Amino acid sequence: RSLNESAIAAAQSALMLAPDLADAHSALAFALVRGKMDVRVAREPYEQSRKLGWGDADVLIRYSDYCINVGRVREAEGSTKRALLLDPLNHRVFRLLGLNQLLDGRYHDAIASIEHALAINPKMGGAHAIISLFYFRVGALDKAHEAYDRETFGLFIKTDLSIIDFK
Repeated sequence: RSLNESAIAAAQSALMLAPDLADAHSALAFALVRGKMDVRVAREPYEQSRKLGWGDADVLIRYSDYCINVGRVREAEGSTKRALLLDPLNHRVFRLLGLNQLLDGRYHDAIASIEHALAINPKMGGAHAIISLFYFRVGALDKAHEAYDRETFGLFIKTDLSIIDFK
């Protein structure tokens, strides 16, 4: 059994034990997306997690991240703002809000949100990648490259830098 299959099975077991536990629905959905790349099947557990976890910032962050990844940017922002009300010192909420705003074309709001996230946690991964995406979108490729040079999360750095360099 693979690690992904084990994660899905563990989340399903948690749901059998506690069907109203928002984190269990969220964990299942996350495992389905990350492990099987099955965003369609993950939709139901993500929707259920949001419904049951309206008072849990972490559940709402995962739901919002899912919505962004499937193109439901406006819907993601509502859950992100709710997560911000619940946990106003969570740097991940501000990073997600910044990504939401960037994808919605509100660039200056996005940069302000990302800078706030970095003020809370200067070592946070992913923030400089979003700043780089902003500069890429406005055609400031040198600044996009500089932002990526400060990125700490290495998952997409080589790919994204290659795209910037090609452009």
